[in-house]
This record gives sequence, C-alpha cells and structure tokens, in this order.
Amino acid sequence: MAFPKVSIVATVKNEEDNIAALLDSIANLDYSGEVETIVVDGGSTDRTAQIVSKYSSVKLIIAHCNISEGRNIGISSSTGEIMAFIDGDCIAEPDWIKNIVRHFIEDSEIAIVGGPYIPLENQGIVADYLAVYQGTYFPETSGTTTYEHIAMGNAAIRKEIIKKVGGFDSGADHFEDEDINFRSWKLGLKLFFADDVRVFHKYRTSLKDASAVILRRSEANFKFNQKHKRYWHILFPYTRSLILVSLAVLILSLVFGNLTLFASEFVLLFLSFYFYSYRRLRKITHSPKMVLRTKLLLPVIDLYIRLLDSAGSIIWPFQKVFKPT
Repeated sequence: MAFPKVSIVATVKNEEDNIAALLDSIANLDYSGEVETIVVDGGSTDRTAQIVSKYSSVKLIIAHCNISEGRNIGISSSTGEIMAFIDGDCIAEPDWIKNIVRHFIEDSEIAIVGGPYIPLENQGIVADYLAVYQGTYFPETSGTTTYEHIAMGNAAIRKEIIKKVGGFDSGADHFEDEDINFRSWKLGLKLFFADDVRVFHKYRTSLKDASAVILRRSEANFKFNQKHKRYWHILFPYTRSLILVSLAVLILSLVFGNLTLFASEFVLLFLSFYFYSYRRLRKITHSPKMVLRTKLLLPVIDLYIRLLDSAGSIIWPFQKVFKPT
C-alpha cells in the first residue's frame, strides 16, 4: 500500500525553548510514508532559527509574517498531498501522522482532521487551568464535528481542500483556525475530530500571560464574527452583560439598605457559580492530573477568566475610539 506524502508545517516565533523538542518528536514519528518538515520563522529575535538550522532534514524559511501568512508560505513550499500543522510549543506523539493519514484513508470525504492538546504535567495551576479551559472546546469522543472544535496547532488538511477554500486568510491573525474551518464547513466539507490524533502542549504558566491570551482571544472572536457577519454573536456579550446588570439592579433594589442580605446574595451567587464550574471542569476529558488543592482553586480562576473574556469581548471594539493617537 502506498502511503501519501505528508508535509508538516510549523509557523513559529521566539520558540528557542521549545523548538528542539518539537523537531525531535517529528524525527521520531512512526510513519511508513514520506514526511517533509517545513518551519516558517515569523521573525524570531532569539535563537529559534539557529536551532532549526541544525536539523538538516528540516526546511527553514525565514519571513516576517503572521501565523496565517506563515502557513500559506509553508503550503506553497510543500510537496505533500496532506498538510499537517503543529505549533512550536507542541510535541507530537509517535503515531501522530500515522493516525492522521489513517482517518483520511478510511473516509475519503474527510477534508480536515484535528485532535486534542494533551497538557504536559507539572506546569503549575495556571497551566492546568488553561489545559482544562482548552479542553472545553474539544468533543469528548471522535466523530464529525463543526468549525469550532478543531485547532490548527494540531490538525491536517488535504492540500486540494486548501486550494479549494483559498488558503489561510492573511488578515485573520489569531482566528485563522476558526476562519478556515468555518469556510470549509460552509462549503459542506467534512471536519473530523480524532481523539487519537494527539500532541502534547506547553501552556502559559503565569496569570499575566494567561490574561493576555484570553484578551487576544476576545479580540479574535470579535474580528471573526465581524468578518463573517455573525452579528448576533457580536451582540451576545452585550446582551449577557445587560442581563447581569439587570439582575444586579434587581437584587440591589430588593436589599437596598440591608448590607447583610446583599452580602448573602453575593455569596450565594458565587457559590452557585463555583460548584457549577467545579462539576463542569472535572468532566473535561483532555485534562491534566491534578491534586485536590488545584482542583478546588480552578473554579476561582475560571470565574476570573470568564469575566475577563466577557469584558474583553465588550470593550475591545471601543479600544480604537478611546486609544490616544
């Protein structure tokens, strides 16, 4: 049986601490067919390019570009039938490509295959939370899915499909995943989530870095919905906030002048969210092993992140209005 050639494209920037582990994992892939690896460096200021250049089997392209542009550059320089994408802070399992190809062979209608990020252990509570948070976007089992459940840091697309949908949108920086998935899905193409297509992922470890990621995601979500004219999704955070403010006003009106009762209401709302969040997070399939103390703290971080995400979605459209020139 002739196995299809696979081109692996990693678009990276300032990944000197991670890139060697990624390339070593690619070198140890268990796949009988031909594999080529292309690394597009988007303008690193550290030693990323120097490290990559030591791998003679890896094609290094240096270009000052965003992720979407880098992926398009990698695609145009590739010769494989299947394009596999992975992030610079990931490590591929040995059977990563083998399982990707198997799904494409078993079902010729599949256009895109994606899988979960498996968190590395012992990264700290913030990284554990982000791993669980990311896990909320992945289905629990393998099967046909929608554009929302495949991340291009661990995905593969038939090259003919990339040409059909027009490649990655260079203006879709930080929402390039959802964008190409959405355009493919709207064309009626089949997207498949595969539980056995796995990569290990290194998450941010500080709350400051995590907050920056969430705010960037809020911005990306707004731009994605704006591009595809999904106006209800743009308005949803405002609607949600209006409901919350209305409830707060109602509660204040009921307990005005009674601080004890108001505090009781607040505690009740917090505990309700806490236990709801705890039950929801502990059911996530793709999550790290955690001690009890970490599990108990996750809902508190979840509340902060959810509020930050909502705030970012609401205020981001006005940043240019209030930002000094």
